Amino acid sequence: MGIRITRGIAAVALGLTLMAGTAEAQQRRSVIDKIIADGTLKVCVAVATPWMMRNTQGEGYVGFDVDMIEELTKIMQVKTELVPVPAFGQLIAALQSGRCDVIMTALTRTTQRAMAVAFTEPYFVLGTGWLVKKDRTDLNTLADLDDAKVTVAVEQGALSEQRTRTRLPKAQMRALPGGGDALRLTEVESGRSVAAAIDSIKVPIYLSQFPWAKVIPADVFDNPVEPSGLAYATRRDDLDFVNFLNVFIYNLNANGTIARLKAKWVDPQYIKIQ
Repeated sequence: MGIRITRGIAAVALGLTLMAGTAEAQQRRSVIDKIIADGTLKVCVAVATPWMMRNTQGEGYVGFDVDMIEELTKIMQVKTELVPVPAFGQLIAALQSGRCDVIMTALTRTTQRAMAVAFTEPYFVLGTGWLVKKDRTDLNTLADLDDAKVTVAVEQGALSEQRTRTRLPKAQMRALPGGGDALRLTEVESGRSVAAAIDSIKVPIYLSQFPWAKVIPADVFDNPVEPSGLAYATRRDDLDFVNFLNVFIYNLNANGTIARLKAKWVDPQYIKIQ
């Protein structure tokens, strides 16, 4: 009798678990159903060049991610509602509070952020490069830069600072609290620093604008150092939406749309020294 009762309890427990799992799955699926039912995809965004920029020729925003959002809503056959967030540090909180359905604005995937949101696969990969003077023929590799005699200008607290400290532990850091790329490049041009850390996406633009400069490694645009993926993010339970977005990203890579958008937006008129 005891065995039968135990088995009966186990069967009931299993049934309840399956029911709970089914209910949970239905709840996760509801985000796509909600978007379609509402007829609107709410997207949290923050300004970031060239991903999400205020339209100087009219209202709203333009940029790489704006075009991606348009492609997505075209497929879903819904309207877009952009939910501007003042700073990147507030994007995840805005998503978690229900202000939007997804973050689609140049958010870097990190393990820390992945504890709070569910990320898609990357749709763009960024890394760090180091600009030096072209006449420094003795500096051509990361090993050349990793020297106590080399001073590297970095932005304090930025990923580029972390990557520089990891890749060039022997070099001297000149951590500047803001000022943008212009300040760090001036450091190199004036001779106060030997190298300046910059995002790999900016390399072709800056090399065309500053004839005195070269980048290390030379192929960093196509092969970023310490690569980090830009990805879209949903609430952690919206795994069906993540799966859908992954298929979306894969297909846009396969049909050449993402390559076309890279060529369109990685351009001097959008990526300007700041």
